[in-house]
Amino acid sequence: MIRRVHYLILAVLFSLVFLSPVVLAASPSPCATGTSNEDCASVIGNWTQWVAEAGTCSASSTPSGSSSTSLTGADNIQKAYNFFMTAGFSPLQAAAIVGNLQFESGGLLDPKVNQGSGGPGRGIAQWTFSDRWQEVIKYAQQLSQQTGTTVSEYDLGVQLSFVMLEMNSQPPATGNYTQVRDTLKQQTDITQATGFFMGTAAANSIDSVAASFIAAHGRVRGYENPGTTHLDFRVNDANKILSQYGGSAGAVSGTNAAVCNTSTSTAVDCTSSNPSDTQGLSATRQKIVCLAQAEYKLWQSGAMGPGKPGTSGFLKYTQGRNEEWCADFVSWVYNQAGDPLGSAKDGNVASVSNVEAIGRQNGKFTFHAAGSYTPVPGDLLIHGTDHVNMVISVNTANKTMVEIGGNQGGIRDNSMSLVSQGTYNNYTADGITGYVSPQ
Repeated sequence: MIRRVHYLILAVLFSLVFLSPVVLAASPSPCATGTSNEDCASVIGNWTQWVAEAGTCSASSTPSGSSSTSLTGADNIQKAYNFFMTAGFSPLQAAAIVGNLQFESGGLLDPKVNQGSGGPGRGIAQWTFSDRWQEVIKYAQQLSQQTGTTVSEYDLGVQLSFVMLEMNSQPPATGNYTQVRDTLKQQTDITQATGFFMGTAAANSIDSVAASFIAAHGRVRGYENPGTTHLDFRVNDANKILSQYGGSAGAVSGTNAAVCNTSTSTAVDCTSSNPSDTQGLSATRQKIVCLAQAEYKLWQSGAMGPGKPGTSGFLKYTQGRNEEWCADFVSWVYNQAGDPLGSAKDGNVASVSNVEAIGRQNGKFTFHAAGSYTPVPGDLLIHGTDHVNMVISVNTANKTMVEIGGNQGGIRDNSMSLVSQGTYNNYTADGITGYVSPQ
């Protein structure tokens, strides 16, 4: 389903206007004709986890699709949840954000809500009127200038987009919230995720759930930073959201259309998937790592899963065959990265032994015996004749590495296993016998 944000145009232009003397009218649109407003904003703003609309894409194109812009969902809460899911957060993390916003805005996520008794809070995040709310107003005014229409600061899409703008950059007078985003994306517990987004640094009245959070993590600066925590209520709201809407927004992947995953009609950004892990490596290796990470996120989010039919399960990689599929999975990733392992349809190689043999041919792939080789992100790990997966990152200091593979996760039955990620404590762990390197 297409995710669209009402009136959203070029979120990053906010920072351009207020942080540099760029003349906006002189800047040509970087997006193809017909690109929706929020997709174009995600390209310019480098929202690297945004799910672009279904449509044509190639190594040189930007996302394309309808120019209509409206949030998706039955009510404001579901619309906000879907928005943050498509902005790259897991279902749990998206629910934690919206649980906070729901509490802040009085339960209905009303973008027009003002703090009672003449208080300074405005909008879904209850931004303080004298500083952050003024930046929301400026942001809406900038969007109005860009579109030639009146865009209100009380628009839900504008306010949701401003949350992402703050977490992805640093508008003036608002503080640095990129650390909140980065910490939130590490959380797998709903209470911790809700607490880190809320923040406890400024609290002077603390409920019991917040007290436990502070005991474990100390006083942390979050996005909301309330004087009275009410973390118990926020967690309760987040749990209800996760229970009701969990996973409904679908895929978590990227934008900019560096490659096009035609099986899911989702554009995946492989231009900057994880520079710290792939910096200086070939474009092929970077795409392999990026695509593997994107598939892992699909399985992690619930968009794909064990036993699901067709392109929502392992049959996506096997050309419809019901079989052990670890070699099918790495073949699929390599083919999508533009470096097919085999000459069969979609570069499919269905057996681990054949993957190793391709490396031993010393053609465009190279086999390295384990024990004397330092692996590189993008390599294939060969585990005898039983299993193959991919190197995602390597820590050469302690000789550990992170892998992603298919048909794994503790259950090897092909109807139940999944794409999963793990860490090996050395270069020969888990029966690794060798590596196959791409171009």
